Amino acid sequence: VYANVNWQDEMFRNTGAQQHSILITGGGKNSNMSVSSNYTDQKGTLIGSGFKKGGFRFTSDLTKNWLKLGQSISYTKRDGSSFNSVGYGQMYDVISAIPHVQIYNPNNDGGYGGYINDMPEGIRANPVARALLPNTDFSNEYLSVNGNAEVTFTKNLKYKFNLGFQSDNLYNFNFTP
Repeated sequence: VYANVNWQDEMFRNTGAQQHSILITGGGKNSNMSVSSNYTDQKGTLIGSGFKKGGFRFTSDLTKNWLKLGQSISYTKRDGSSFNSVGYGQMYDVISAIPHVQIYNPNNDGGYGGYINDMPEGIRANPVARALLPNTDFSNEYLSVNGNAEVTFTKNLKYKFNLGFQSDNLYNFNFTP
């Protein structure tokens, strides 16, 4: 029982991306501020890939006589799934897999077809199974907080103090049944 699979049709998809952003700014003679936010939802052209990203940023500064204060806060979160690359990678799997391998087989672990015993692994592989069976999700969070103070003592003498904090939290989850 052999299939007749077009692996390129199975592996690639027409997709798009959504991107939204908003920016609000304001200020006056002695102060400025801005607030921005963004969101992206992008599905990959290869099955099993894509990501979502959102974030915001707030900045402001204030000048009062000899003192200038400023700060910025930004946060970004990115969630998604990476496509799996085994051996030469998915593109190699797509162009080298023979069409006789079935995509699905409920009798196999994971429910995917593949692996005809007498053939070399490169051509008997199931690219769809290699792309979807392993779960490779990620979630990354980035936080940055910065502040500064500038004191003007004279026209030619200023002191500026900067302080910052950055946090990167990266989470990767890989599971293959």
